[in-house]
Amino acid sequence: MIRFLLPRQLVAQAAPDPACGAFGHALGDAFRDAWPALVRAAWWSVPISFCGLLPSIFVHQVYDRVIARGGLSTLAALVAGVFGFLVLEFWLRKKRARSLRDAGATIDHGVSRALLGSMLRRPLRALEARPASVWFLLFRDVGSVRGTISGGLLGSVFDLPMTLFALTIIGILALPVLPVVIVFLCVLAVLAWWGADEVRAGKVEATARARDVDRLTSEICRARETLRTLGHDAPVVRMWQRTYDHWLAESFRKNGEIETAKEGTTVLLTVFSVITVTVGAIVVTRQWMSIGSLIAVNMLSFKVLSPVAGLASNWRSLARASEAAERLEKVLGEPVDKPPTGVELPRPRGQLRLHDVSFRFTPDGPPVLDHVDLEIGPAGLHAIVGRNGAGKSTLARLVAGLYPPDSGRVSLDEYDIAQFAHEERVQ
Repeated sequence: MIRFLLPRQLVAQAAPDPACGAFGHALGDAFRDAWPALVRAAWWSVPISFCGLLPSIFVHQVYDRVIARGGLSTLAALVAGVFGFLVLEFWLRKKRARSLRDAGATIDHGVSRALLGSMLRRPLRALEARPASVWFLLFRDVGSVRGTISGGLLGSVFDLPMTLFALTIIGILALPVLPVVIVFLCVLAVLAWWGADEVRAGKVEATARARDVDRLTSEICRARETLRTLGHDAPVVRMWQRTYDHWLAESFRKNGEIETAKEGTTVLLTVFSVITVTVGAIVVTRQWMSIGSLIAVNMLSFKVLSPVAGLASNWRSLARASEAAERLEKVLGEPVDKPPTGVELPRPRGQLRLHDVSFRFTPDGPPVLDHVDLEIGPAGLHAIVGRNGAGKSTLARLVAGLYPPDSGRVSLDEYDIAQFAHEERVQ
């Protein structure tokens, strides 16, 4: 069930793809590291489910044994037992919450480190193609993925055994009421799945629009002094306002749907309680069950429905996490610089050569350098002089190995610098 609900990027068991970057399997590796903590949380949920049913059994026994027969000594024993089990349930829930936090922290730690390493080990052109605001939002995506593990979604999944146990006890105490509970459980499950359109679509439109607003706001904040100096406030404000209005309209529309579903669920649960009590009252008048059983069944019915209602309320967080995991998987799978070769080389003399080097920023753009041959050094003081946009910085980055040439090669002494990792070139 856990593997079915979580984003597929977390639980994928496919063999490593050689085409992926060095960090392409960080999501799956982090989930495998967190899996033991999730298993522990699942095992803690079994006794928690049993303890959650005890208040209903307590009410049933109070009505049938204490009130009906005047057994005050039985009441004292029941109260002591219930309080003991409540303390036990509190301890068990703390252990389960700790296991879920451990799992979430493990995933956050592994994915965040991989994302940071992927960012710092990218070729310079790849770094220039993605602004800082996008990287900041990617690190926030890690929190969305972690929230799926440590948030309410898995808590609702782990409470599903309580649904089965509660249905079993309802069947024992009040078999005529059991069909009513099952029918409403099916109705709630269908409504919950019908409201999971964002999960089926794999995209939360309001979140995508909010990311656009955050990204644009971040870029405006970074360029605030330049905008103020140049007096370009008006077009930037119009662009920001248009993006913000799109997000606000989508958020307002979707929040309205969520509020309608929430209020409808509240009314539906009230209707369910009324129908359950009505059917139970008819059964009690025919002496097929006791008053204690009716009260206990009314309490148990909410134990049956609460995990399903919890899943329905967490669909949006699941959709956000799936979308975030997809973005992270795509970014982490992109290529990075080659690792160090580990080959010990003598100290270079310092002679740099460019052999028929050409370079352009886009395949169909004008060439910045066109079939350049150049020899620099060894030693000496050299200067690159030219007008703005002539390619001075580009030439320096090619010589440093930060840009790969489109054709030709750059060599240091007799070695092609393309064969060395960035760490080896800067030594």
